[in-house]
Amino acid sequence: MKKLKFALFFLLAINVILLAYIIKINYKKQGVSMQLRQTRQSIYDMFSIDSADIVFIGDSQTQRFNTQEFFPNIKIKNRGIDSDGSFGLLNRLDSIISGCPKKVFIQIGTNDIKGGLALSETVSNIKKALRKIKINCPSTYIYIQSVLPRGDTYAPEVVKLNNLIQGLCKSEGVSYVDIYTPFLKEGLLNKQYEIGDGLHLNGNGYLLWAKILYPLL
Repeated sequence: MKKLKFALFFLLAINVILLAYIIKINYKKQGVSMQLRQTRQSIYDMFSIDSADIVFIGDSQTQRFNTQEFFPNIKIKNRGIDSDGSFGLLNRLDSIISGCPKKVFIQIGTNDIKGGLALSETVSNIKKALRKIKINCPSTYIYIQSVLPRGDTYAPEVVKLNNLIQGLCKSEGVSYVDIYTPFLKEGLLNKQYEIGDGLHLNGNGYLLWAKILYPLL
């Protein structure tokens, strides 16, 4: 009986230690991620936006889009931030619309899905962003891009979110850009266009994305 109690106590202690370690690692990751976002935003703050700019707003998929190379003759400012979500978009929107850019291309939501945020909350945040841009910058043309396909268990949620975003764009009278379908293969992100993590694009993926957007720029 004593051996059984000792074994149970030992297993409990191990589980507590493992849980504490996991929590510590997660907090560390969140801290690093926050530092990276703050660094990226501090760089963006150094370069103001004006009415001649076309601004790309989004998460890591947008941040990694080398827009200067793909569109060398177009005045584009990339404002993608790794790990960003719809709440982050809202929180930093003022710095983007302060100059009332010519056009904005928004692509957000995949991190909301992974983080467990309700799809309705994501759409609500995008709606708030749209209306804020409309009120403060009525001449700014707004494009909402779909969320890209994923190659993991979150793939079905992307479909649901894109349907909601498309409906929002219709009701708000803004342009919806489908970048989901061209990257799709058998319900998932086409491996031809991703780096192996089922989420982020490779060079060919960004080339395809650039071809989709070029006529709209």
